[in-house]
Amino acid sequence: MSWEEKITWVGAAVAAAVPAVYFTVTLGQLGEAPVTEIAYQRSLLIAIGASIVLTIVGSILTGIGTGIWAGIRAEITGKGSAEDIDIDRKDERDVQI
Repeated sequence: MSWEEKITWVGAAVAAAVPAVYFTVTLGQLGEAPVTEIAYQRSLLIAIGASIVLTIVGSILTGIGTGIWAGIRAEITGKGSAEDIDIDRKDERDVQI
């Protein structure tokens, strides 16, 4: 899986999780107040900030994990060394397009 695909999966996971939590918190207030009086602004700003932070942290951790795993795999299989690994390798189909 290429770097772009991994980052896309991180973005997809964040894009699914953060709105689910936001709507759970916001719609959980329906029993306490009328719809017109639900305070959604603070939780919306927190959700936006959480999306940004989680995407950045997830991308960083994915990059670190990919590098570590590629190094371990190269040393175990004996195919190249950790210094020979090209992490930015692209799928051949992407290059052909």
